[in-house]
Amino acid sequence: MATVLETHIEIDERGVPWIAGANIKVIEVALDRIAEGWSPEEIYFQHPHLSMAQIYSALAYYYDHRKHPWVSWVPRFRRERSRR
Repeated sequence: MATVLETHIEIDERGVPWIAGANIKVIEVALDRIAEGWSPEEIYFQHPHLSMAQIYSALAYYYDHRKHPWVSWVPRFRRERSRR
């Protein structure tokens, strides 16, 4: 039996992951979760043009790829934000 995998993530020519068809970067959804503390349901409320599947895919992609250069600034962002 063939395995079919539905992905909601596209990688652009610079290696930056985007939510397919939504014109929003994965890191934007990840920051909503990390910096704002929003649950996936709150992210959906704030971004109703995204499906829950897209949100969970973006979060899963972020957590699977945290060591990549496109997310290297997130820990610094979190430290700076917590000092406010």
